[in-house]
Amino acid sequence: MILSRSTAQTPIQMAWTRCAWLGLATALLWLVLLAPAWFLGGRDGLVGVSVAAILCVVPGWIVFWLAAAYGAAGGQVPLVVLGGMLLRMVFVFLGMVIVQSANHNLGLREFVVWLLAFYAVLLGVETFLALPRTESATGQPRAGGV
Repeated sequence: MILSRSTAQTPIQMAWTRCAWLGLATALLWLVLLAPAWFLGGRDGLVGVSVAAILCVVPGWIVFWLAAAYGAAGGQVPLVVLGGMLLRMVFVFLGMVIVQSANHNLGLREFVVWLLAFYAVLLGVETFLALPRTESATGQPRAGGV
């Protein structure tokens, strides 16, 4: 499905759209990882993959709302992407420490592997959603027909 960019969106509408896409990517990845999590960690694996999904999607949503609130566009996009990476790192690391101290059953196979998978994939999705689209990315010809 290709989204039409014919109508200009407000920053709030863009934040809602980006959060929805990030949430959809999280849900799809969660569904894909459910069977491997069950196979490797049983019930604790399912808990771990679910907690990992939540820990990694929340900072992405926060970044999109902060970008909308502070009008991050154009030249500020690299700052938003870097800030998002830092926020995600701190949020996920602290979340991992808290979760593992609260539930000692969530070790490498039950939690950390899934946390790393969600971290990497959602960081890529978040970065893709935050980057501005050029005219060539929309499929429209550039000046000169090239």
